[in-house]
This record gives sequence, C-alpha cells and structure tokens, in this order.
Amino acid sequence: MNTFKEIISDKKRGLSLQVEEPLAELAGQCVQKWHEIDQLDALLQKHLTAMPTCGRIYVVDRHNHQHSSTVMPASVDCTARQRDLSREANLAGTLPFKGMCLTDAYLSREDMAPCITAIHAISNADELLGFVLADFSMHALQLDTNRSCVPRAWRQFKGDPAIRGMVFQQQRVFSLMDEYIDEACNVISALVRRHGIFHIKLHFSSSRATFWCLNDPYNYRLHGVEEFMNANVCLAYAATPYPATAQVSEAEIDVVLRYFKVLRLADDNLYLRSASLNIMNNMIGLTFSCDGTHYMPVSEFLQKDISFWLGTASLVSSDRAAS
Repeated sequence: MNTFKEIISDKKRGLSLQVEEPLAELAGQCVQKWHEIDQLDALLQKHLTAMPTCGRIYVVDRHNHQHSSTVMPASVDCTARQRDLSREANLAGTLPFKGMCLTDAYLSREDMAPCITAIHAISNADELLGFVLADFSMHALQLDTNRSCVPRAWRQFKGDPAIRGMVFQQQRVFSLMDEYIDEACNVISALVRRHGIFHIKLHFSSSRATFWCLNDPYNYRLHGVEEFMNANVCLAYAATPYPATAQVSEAEIDVVLRYFKVLRLADDNLYLRSASLNIMNNMIGLTFSCDGTHYMPVSEFLQKDISFWLGTASLVSSDRAAS
C-alpha cells in the first residue's frame, strides 16, 4: 500500500522523466538567443512540440520578470513580455540555480484548473540568466494512475474542540435507532450479504442510514430507521451475490455490527454517533460524541477491545450493551 505522499511523489517523478531532457536542451539554447526576444520565442515554439502535454512555455529573468512571450500550442502572447511574475503561484517556492525542479500543484489563474510547472535554470557559464518554465494541466498529463491511495492504516482526526470540552457534560439521548438496534443490524447485515450494499453509514443519533449499491455506486440511498428496522426494505434492492472481490468476509459483517452496537450503548457520555463499513476497501469509520473520528481496517478494529475506546470504567456497561 502506497501512502498519499508517496503516490504524489511518484507522479511528479514520472513527469520529471518526461520533460527534464527536453527542457535541459532548451535551456542551453536559450543562452544564445537571450538578447533576441523574437528568436527566443521561435525557439520556444520549436521545442514546445517535444512536450505535447505542455500548455504554456515561457522564459523569465532572474528577477521574476517575464523575458519572452508566452508560447502556447495555438498562439503566442507577446503582451506577456516584462510582466512581473513574482506573485505567481508557480514561482512562490525555491527556484533551481542549476538543473530542473517541479513546483507543487496549483490552480491556474486563467481557468482554475489544477496545474504543475517544470522550471529549468538558464545559465551562461557561472552566471544565472533566468529560467524556462513549462506549465502542464493535470488532466493532460499521461501519468500512471493505477495506484491507489485508499487509507489502510488507523487514522484519527480530532473534531470540534468545543464539543470535546463538553463531552462529560452531555449525555446520550436514547434514539429510535437505539430502541430497534438489533433489528436494524440484522436487516443491514442481510442487505450487505445478499442485496449488493457494499458501503453503509449508520447515524445512530439521528436514526438514519446511508447505503451505496454495487450496481449503482454513484448514488447513495438514505433511509430512516423505520424503513430498515424490518426486512421489507430488502424488497427495494435486487438479490445480489456477495462480491468475490470484497475484502471483508460475510462472517465479519455481523461481528462489526455487534461491535458498533456496543460502542453506541456502552457509555452515556462517550458514545458512538455514527459508524461506516466498506466491504470493498476493508475500512471502518467511527465518529464519537467527542467529535473525534477514526478510520481503520476491519481487522484492526476487531482487535481493539472496548477499553481502548472508552476506558476500563465502561467495561461493565459494555457487557450489558452486548447482551
């Protein structure tokens, strides 16, 4: 499993491999044309064809003033010469005094599209003249997109400090979903195992649930507890075999739902407000009354006992909730 930062680094490395050599060649030739701006523009036009995914290419001096025109695949903007670019997002970081660097991604000022810029230093012997900049729109880049950044490790996000500070001055209000929690969990288990629901989110405090279906994953279904506390709701979802690619076993579904019940009912102050399960990516989501949220794989969730979440003071209450 690759982390979010690793995937971004790999994508940037892939772009570097595509453009470093043509930009290095262009930067070397810019030295000879530095004082002939029209010829410099023509040179940029010629080299733009070597980078078909490049949307704009231009040269700036070492003081961040644009030295050339802005050259694009279908046009050349001569009015851009001498613009002060010192406040531009793609020049906000450290510039390379040798070789090439890539900027962080930013939103284009023209159309707010995600972009990234490759910057190569232009040097005459030991004198830095300026930089050649090549702007790339993210959606035009042909980079490997098969690697996933779905989280696989426990992640915790602290919520609203005002809610955390008042957690022991509030008390769980018994909801309709609490009253019918066994019936609701049994029906939800059947929906996941037999009716193509692959992602569920249960909102215990407001007595509702959100379902995502394998055969229509782009739309979610919202139900009040009165709609899924009996098996009639199964008539609304087509019978579907349990997916072979699911990363959560059928047996684990009931165990997870029972644990959700325990975390909901075990303590009157620190209790589960909402919980989610995705059988395809093997992830659990938990939001507690303190507004803290946790994400973790199912196996890790099931390994943690109740004292991990609520402390040993709630163990007696949790035994009653599980019964």
